[in-house]
Amino acid sequence: MKGLTDLQLILIAGGSILILFIIIYNRIRANRLRKAEIARRLAEEAAEKAETAPENGPGKAVEPGEMVDTVMAQIEESEKAAVEESLVSGMREFPVDDIIECAITITPESEVPAEKILPLLQSWQYAGKMPVRFVGLTDDENGQKNWHAIRPSHTYSQFRACVLLANRHGALTDIEFSSLIAQLNHLTADIDAEMDVPDMEKVIDQAKQLHEFVSNHDAKIWLSIQPNGQPWTREQVTAALEKYQYQPRPDGTWVKNDPEEGAECELFLIGTFSKKDSDKVLSLILFLDVPCIPREKDPFHQMVSCAQVLCKELDGTLVDEKGNVLTDAYVTAIAGHLEQYYQVMQSASLHAGSLRSLRLYRLQAV
Repeated sequence: MKGLTDLQLILIAGGSILILFIIIYNRIRANRLRKAEIARRLAEEAAEKAETAPENGPGKAVEPGEMVDTVMAQIEESEKAAVEESLVSGMREFPVDDIIECAITITPESEVPAEKILPLLQSWQYAGKMPVRFVGLTDDENGQKNWHAIRPSHTYSQFRACVLLANRHGALTDIEFSSLIAQLNHLTADIDAEMDVPDMEKVIDQAKQLHEFVSNHDAKIWLSIQPNGQPWTREQVTAALEKYQYQPRPDGTWVKNDPEEGAECELFLIGTFSKKDSDKVLSLILFLDVPCIPREKDPFHQMVSCAQVLCKELDGTLVDEKGNVLTDAYVTAIAGHLEQYYQVMQSASLHAGSLRSLRLYRLQAV
């Protein structure tokens, strides 16, 4: 596939970076055991002072990792159901992406008006779990033949069914591909067309390679702000987040948008952790979906900076998902690993925050 040349070498490089990260991380962690113990003790004290919920039992402390897991599950579930309209619109306009899609060309005997083909495509969204979209070859405003989303009042000499080869949840399977071809056979019969079917074995192999790469580079960062004393109330947390212009979402999380682009660019999310039916907030979880945010926005440093401001506002301590206090040296180390990650992604033509990366790491539906 174009853009993923020497993919195996890239994966080997990624593995080497991961090993280096583990070595550095272990050294840093060894120097922070005492601080980590302090952070964990703070979390335990906060949990013990919160109202007790039946599922946790009387006096049971809540570890930082448990807080992260609980809030992350909430955030990831909401992400599955929420697809940005701008992403969907941009995806529909994207001609053909042979790096992450398999394009199946359909050639009718004569040009077909959009009004004939569009009703036939209304129910097309997936091949199994993989999104499918259609583009058509037609004259643009300059009289040149180009691939575009199918629009009314245009005629088309060819069509392409573009199926996503993989995403962070899986790869296109042979069953899904076969089902897609069977459906397209019905479509070609309706518009009197021929179909150029790619070799299934090659397509599935490409899908597996792409999913392997996506899985190995599915980077997520989460940090936690924990109260130094009594747990916060939801009113306190809401007031602080509103003060610093975080935007609430229907799922109960908050989003920090880029100051320059506003809602057009989400930097990171914040979720709250508390025991069930309790007004006491035991922790704020900050989450950065690395491949989905543009590198040039420097989202990690922005997240740390915002977290430090909230720590002062709410009298809290900033720790990682293991409970390690986040020092300047630790932030620098993480930033270094991220820079290596961005370079690997760029070498594979998967720039963080690009439409291509968003389709692989965020898109759930058409």
